Amino acid sequence: PGLCICPEDHGKCDNNVCVPNDSFCDGNDDCGDWSDEKEGCNDCLAKMRFSGSKGICDGIEDCPNGEDETVELCGCPTDHFHCSDLSNQANDTNICQPMERLCDGRKHCQSGADEDFKYCISLGSKTDMMENTGLEPAGNNFGIMKVRFKGVWYQYCM
Repeated sequence: PGLCICPEDHGKCDNNVCVPNDSFCDGNDDCGDWSDEKEGCNDCLAKMRFSGSKGICDGIEDCPNGEDETVELCGCPTDHFHCSDLSNQANDTNICQPMERLCDGRKHCQSGADEDFKYCISLGSKTDMMENTGLEPAGNNFGIMKVRFKGVWYQYCM
């Protein structure tokens, strides 16, 4: 909460008080609201959040178990897709798939959504393919036949 930025080597409490990072999780209520002593405060991600670290979701695993870079926390990179976004099934394969795996002839999603024809064949203009955030091509009733192979749209000659 709040828009202020704490000085270097300080973390921000839930009540916007800034305390030294070494006061975090030391057994003392340095914040005055116990927000520096919450359950699980020894966790790497909790320490990073308290200190306002820019290392969260930066593509570099700073925590030993990589918890600062998980898909659940950070989402998929722009050149990847998540199977559940294609299939609308929450229990589908729970990892980010590289775009090259979309329409490559092999099912990488438990549901098989990554090989569904609605993501792999469409009509479009000569120059580009418009698609929504769910990677579905924009609905065109005319145009040039396009096929997607390994995540890239190509013109199809008949």
